[in-house]
Amino acid sequence: MAINPHHFAELDKLYQTREGILVPRMAWEDRWNVTEATLWMRGHWHYSVYASIVYVVAIFALQDWMKNRPKLELRLPLVFWSSALALFSIVGGLRQFPDFRYTVTSFGIDFSLCRLRTGMDGDAGLWGFLFAISKLLELGDTFFVVLKKRPLTFLHWYHHVTVFVYCWYCFAFHSASIRWFCFMNYLVHAVMYVYYAAKAARVRVPGGVSRCITALQISQMFVGIAIIVRATQLHVRGYECDYDEAGYTAGALMYFSYTCLFVKFFYDAYMTPKRKPVVGVAAEKKTE
Repeated sequence: MAINPHHFAELDKLYQTREGILVPRMAWEDRWNVTEATLWMRGHWHYSVYASIVYVVAIFALQDWMKNRPKLELRLPLVFWSSALALFSIVGGLRQFPDFRYTVTSFGIDFSLCRLRTGMDGDAGLWGFLFAISKLLELGDTFFVVLKKRPLTFLHWYHHVTVFVYCWYCFAFHSASIRWFCFMNYLVHAVMYVYYAAKAARVRVPGGVSRCITALQISQMFVGIAIIVRATQLHVRGYECDYDEAGYTAGALMYFSYTCLFVKFFYDAYMTPKRKPVVGVAAEKKTE
């Protein structure tokens, strides 16, 4: 089907989400109301900033409090925590996949980067909302780091804070690129949290896995930058896009900073001579 990208709004009439294909629908999903969720997020997204401030103060205060105290093992709680987040990421990815695949294959990549509105009505919208909410819960990762007296790096807490605020903002204002960011992040986190759960359970994992996970994270950052650049090009050329200038500017700065920090982490962890490799980006926070 030939598509005039300057008339993306017309394609909204043809757009259909493909729900319940990979995972049977659950009863509570039928109660999803995108209007209520959007209004709630628009009225509360700034609370992510307040929560982030409390989070940063709390983790450094706890770290100071732990200085003269023995570390906590927390092996079983960490296995449960990582397993729960792994399961959530797997289900979320499966829920997002039908909408993602249908949008890209039926209308093209440019449409998927520019139009989001109808995609928020079905399962993809619900699991996009849950994805944003999960970024608040993932702040709990850091408390395991501090209580286990693992190194608390700038990359760790900066990444958690900025992703948290950015995801809440993007959902509130329906930035079209969140479709890509959400789906990619579900996939990467599914792999990462399975790895963290295995390490916490003391399952022997090949050393190269952590290197692959970090490389996967870096790849995600490069794709994120490409998405923002392309979406901005389409917007500047006059395409009908769900584009928020403040959100995309913040996203560009965020992804650029992530790329620099993750590449540095990879170099320090796996390429610096005479240095013992550390595990993964967030594995620094959780593994034994």
